[in-house]
Amino acid sequence: MIQDTIGTVLNRMTDEYIENLRQNGSIRKPNMKNLVRVYKPAKRDMKELLGEYDSLLEDINGAIEEKDEDLIEAWDFLNKTKLGHLRDFVENVRLFLDENSQIKRTKRKINKANRVKKVKYLESCEGVQSINPEKIIGMHYFVCYNCKTRKIYFYESESGFDIKGTTLQNFNSQQSFCKSFGRSKLTLKQIQESGILAIRQEMERLGNKVLEATGRINGDMILVKVS
Repeated sequence: MIQDTIGTVLNRMTDEYIENLRQNGSIRKPNMKNLVRVYKPAKRDMKELLGEYDSLLEDINGAIEEKDEDLIEAWDFLNKTKLGHLRDFVENVRLFLDENSQIKRTKRKINKANRVKKVKYLESCEGVQSINPEKIIGMHYFVCYNCKTRKIYFYESESGFDIKGTTLQNFNSQQSFCKSFGRSKLTLKQIQESGILAIRQEMERLGNKVLEATGRINGDMILVKVS
């Protein structure tokens, strides 16, 4: 005896549903969620079935909308109300097939150590210990400070930071900026202990010129904070 496949089971369920509609029987739609567990179909088989049910749905819509005489004649054993129920059934089958035919690709894990191996930075400055640069990867906010020029940098990213060589990637150039820190009443230690929005507010409060944040990280910089 040839074992049923998910295709033969779905086709049988569809034929039975059509016959129920013809005989004025139940219009309750069968539960399909356990079919994948029972029959363990390949993704490509589900894709092929999806194409078949796309075509079936197109034919049913053609009959309902009376766009094709051949389709009207082919489905004339069901009135429009019953065709509407059948359309709902086929759309459910399509949704089931579509959801279970998608290939879920495993996101490759980023080797953070390799990403940051060329980054040069200060271990400490003004009593503040630098964070590990690996912590920057994937974060959305990053603050660093150039101890030589006394400039503080605020970076923002929608998608999460990356690092290429010694340069920060994926930051929003419109939302990221730099300012001279000399006029701040806060110490660098207090900045590190502040929340990320409080740091931004303090930088905006400073009346000095807004400078471009280039993303470059060098050996004069301490990596203050990420969030």
